[in-house]
Amino acid sequence: MGQLIHLPGLKFHLFELRGILKCSSVREGKLPREYEFSDSDVETDDSDSGSNGAPPKRWDGVEASAVGLQMRLFKNDSRLEMEFEGKDGSSAAWVFSGMEQVGGRAMYASMGVQTLAVATKEQGMQTAVRGLKDAGSQVEVLGTMRDKSMQTEGCWEEAEKQSKVIHERATTSGALVDTGIQNDDDAAALEPDNNAQLVTGTKRKRLSSPAPPDKRARSTHTSAPWPRHLYAEGYRSAPQFKGDIGKLHIDLGNATVWYEGWYGKEHMRCKEKKQVDLRERLTKVLYNPLDSRGFEGYAHILGLIKPAKNYGVARIFEMHCGAPKLKIWGKHSATDSSSENIPFRDPAIIVDALVHCIDVTSGREAVHNPEADYNLETSMEEYESWYKAGAAARRRSILDGACKK
Repeated sequence: MGQLIHLPGLKFHLFELRGILKCSSVREGKLPREYEFSDSDVETDDSDSGSNGAPPKRWDGVEASAVGLQMRLFKNDSRLEMEFEGKDGSSAAWVFSGMEQVGGRAMYASMGVQTLAVATKEQGMQTAVRGLKDAGSQVEVLGTMRDKSMQTEGCWEEAEKQSKVIHERATTSGALVDTGIQNDDDAAALEPDNNAQLVTGTKRKRLSSPAPPDKRARSTHTSAPWPRHLYAEGYRSAPQFKGDIGKLHIDLGNATVWYEGWYGKEHMRCKEKKQVDLRERLTKVLYNPLDSRGFEGYAHILGLIKPAKNYGVARIFEMHCGAPKLKIWGKHSATDSSSENIPFRDPAIIVDALVHCIDVTSGREAVHNPEADYNLETSMEEYESWYKAGAAARRRSILDGACKK
């Protein structure tokens, strides 16, 4: 039953696929690989299924399922991110580090209502999952899991703090399909929408801003954390982009940088999403004015460079930006449409965020460190104050000595 998928460092079995499954595999020291599968790639044969319709357990592995998807992962040598979009409007996502699931979230669409769910575990009983977002009605969802372990209540987990926010029970009951996932804020672009208002009974409750993925992900030591995702519009000149205006996407959750854009003829357009390599520790970020205004009114150039052979300089990435119509903004969630755009005027936030991502990805000593910068500035001010006080005391001593003579 289903289709065996065998890729470098990755093996999994698709038993059911009604929609599109996207996979992104990142192996240490190698560039990311992206794959996409549709229902036409899966050949189903019910004769090999179990007596209860479940897939046969030929290999030990990790199962993941959603409405329209059933699969089992039994080999993974990388960080694997999987996103599923079902034909009926349902969607789900998982993040695996090796064979261990480290993040993900599922969203279900049924009876015209979409519900965000956090998986819970049970042993022979159903458990109530709290922390739901309902588009038009008040819903209490009951979910069951195959895991025969302890019984727990579902809750959202904030990154680092691991604090739990449990919401009031809603009124109507419904059935929830098993996903086999656990919520983890370290999964990029898959965190709950912490800015949305949740309807629970007759009360409304607004959640706090999401915890920053890193304490250095901010402009200064006293400023608010950056949104998890930052964007800047511009034209990529190196490597040259085939289209016109695209956008630079900085994912602070994973410390990755992407350039996304569309190109091609009308009704035959293609989308490009290319990652920027940040592994070199000597990478520098440049933001300089252009010698002459480019087309569309571009005024600045944003670039990443690294040392090359023969004492030269290699351009990793280059983008023309700074035109009046081009925007800079941020979002707490890249996938949730209800997450509002946060506009920015100062391009320094993009430069600082790029330096921060290079620090994290390359493993070098942090160049962008607001706390250390503040401590250094404070120490310099204290030294300057001490030096001035000492100089004034020395001058008074000299004057007093001259007067005595």
